[in-house]
Amino acid sequence: MTPRPSRRPLTNPAIILRLRRGMTGREIARAMDVNSRTIEYRIAKRGLAPEKSGLIRLSLLAIEVGVTRQALRYRASKGDFKVTPWGHCPCVKPAEARKVRAMYAHPKQADYAGWLPSQAAADAIGASQARLFRLTTKHPDKLAGIRWVRAQGQGGFALLFCPADLPELNRRFGRRALPRRYAGLHTAPQFTDLIGVSDSRVFKWVKAGAPHREDLYGRYWFDLYAVRVWLASGVIRPRDLMAVLARMDAALPARAA
Repeated sequence: MTPRPSRRPLTNPAIILRLRRGMTGREIARAMDVNSRTIEYRIAKRGLAPEKSGLIRLSLLAIEVGVTRQALRYRASKGDFKVTPWGHCPCVKPAEARKVRAMYAHPKQADYAGWLPSQAAADAIGASQARLFRLTTKHPDKLAGIRWVRAQGQGGFALLFCPADLPELNRRFGRRALPRRYAGLHTAPQFTDLIGVSDSRVFKWVKAGAPHREDLYGRYWFDLYAVRVWLASGVIRPRDLMAVLARMDAALPARAA
């Protein structure tokens, strides 16, 4: 029978060394082949953790504020707060921890049950989610009288809108009745579905000079026949030009009807 190798000596310096590397109590117990409760007892009873020095582990602070440790590391790299390393274990001082708590002192998503996420609100009024984000970040004054909140959830932050204010949101920023000059035109999603190309290709055509119209909301509108004439003129020559023109020709009778 092969003798079992002797355990590593369970000394406080050995535990501190592993704590400074950022290891948890369970990882230390596994590495030293002892019970995890023994390690946790030593850490708590003899004050081996960085909390003895008045420091707070970054991982525990991340759990407290409801974000990932990588998110806090990113904010620290931007200079929002200062990290104090305890060996290889990143920690923060109490004053810096107060900064982090104030930084993430947002309402909780669970407190706003029934409120609509930004994507659902955008779909309800026929706008884009990016437009709602731009309004809340760059033009919050335009949302006066409309209740919205940036709430914190398990997966991060969410933009929520009160369903009672949805009619007012639709009146201000929804898809209104189009003027007559847009009759018979196609939006970018409709146009790409009609001819079977990607959005990025259509936007490249726009940059190359494809005929289009842009409304007050920044949406592109296309005349299928005008774009077909423009492509046939040879301004650009994609590899599947003939196939795209054939799909356009097949869609034109349906449009004329």
